[in-house]
Amino acid sequence: MRELVETLASFLGFKYEFDAAKPSGFPKRVMDISRARELIRYAPATSLLDGLKETWEWFVQHQDEYLKKKNYFKE
Repeated sequence: MRELVETLASFLGFKYEFDAAKPSGFPKRVMDISRARELIRYAPATSLLDGLKETWEWFVQHQDEYLKKKNYFKE
């Protein structure tokens, strides 16, 4: 979570503060994609920063996209 928030803040420029008083769950979590690389030959080509920037730019250009979607739960 820290890496995600810090990466977003690096280009969106918002201020944040982690509350050290809150429980954080496991002391350390490490994501490992070795099984994905082995089983499905996963080889990521986009960094977290580049992927988030691209996603944010798309969102800014398409903020009303959700209005075009049909909500099957309303009908």
